[in-house]
Amino acid sequence: MPLLKGHAGNITDLQWSPFQDKLLASSSDDATIKLWVIDSYEGLTKNVTQADMEFDEHAKKCKSIQWHPICENVLASYAEDNTIRVWDVNTGDCATTFADLDESCHTIRWSPLGDLIGATVKRNKMCIFDPRQNDSAVIADAHKGPRAQKFAWIDNETFVTSGFNPQAQREFCVWDLRKIDEHLAKGDITDGTGVSHIDFDREHDLLFNVGRGDSFIQYWQFDRTSPRIMTPLDTYNGGSSQKGFTWMPKWACDVDKHEIRRGVRITDKKTMEILAFRLPSKSGLFQPDLYPAFDGNTANNNFADWMAGTDKPAITLEMRP
Repeated sequence: MPLLKGHAGNITDLQWSPFQDKLLASSSDDATIKLWVIDSYEGLTKNVTQADMEFDEHAKKCKSIQWHPICENVLASYAEDNTIRVWDVNTGDCATTFADLDESCHTIRWSPLGDLIGATVKRNKMCIFDPRQNDSAVIADAHKGPRAQKFAWIDNETFVTSGFNPQAQREFCVWDLRKIDEHLAKGDITDGTGVSHIDFDREHDLLFNVGRGDSFIQYWQFDRTSPRIMTPLDTYNGGSSQKGFTWMPKWACDVDKHEIRRGVRITDKKTMEILAFRLPSKSGLFQPDLYPAFDGNTANNNFADWMAGTDKPAITLEMRP
């Protein structure tokens, strides 16, 4: 099987560009980020060892990367050098560096508008800041447990984190950025030993939890007007442990079968499974109300305008049969 083999250390993250579907970014324990242009939709025909671009300004292991959700060719990263960096892929330069952290991060996520980065940090902290104004950072306490915590935006003022309580039991919390000292809601995540990786579906207000090592996927309904705010819905049981998971783009869903999410699951049995999450339908016909507009695959901003302080909403698409 042909491989990308350009890093000198373990691969820590892989992220496809949301706007250029042949552009792949990778990060590694070798402290570098590499960009790869995959020429053919058929995949690789031979091993590739030379990346198309490399970023090497992190001083220690680079742990994760995130493409900007609206602005083309903008990439964020964090590393064990306790910094979060934003890169201008057009020039290959590091545009901004956030270094006001005492510890390294567990995760980073761009806000839906792309004006903020939310991060969970070691020693039970979370940090939200505008990378164009590093003095804007808000740092607050998060989960009190000892293990890694994760972060997902609900909207530009509300977010959810997953972590552990002092008894090392898994939990999630919902937060309002305007009153960050106290969570809006808290809930339990089914018992397990793995770190909970969460993702929020903003079109259907659903929170998904996919834990490494778990054999199940949980999901909740978010409703800020309800007493619980997060209401548990159901649990998918796969029968084998998850070694890796990713969500496919929204436009990959089969609307004729009422799919609203489609994911790819790697198991401990060395198999790859495609999972479809569907809503029930009595008529069996296409229901447009099940498919609100979602963020599309066309950028709506450029690096120069974004860096100057201009934020623009995402260009949306709609699903049709």
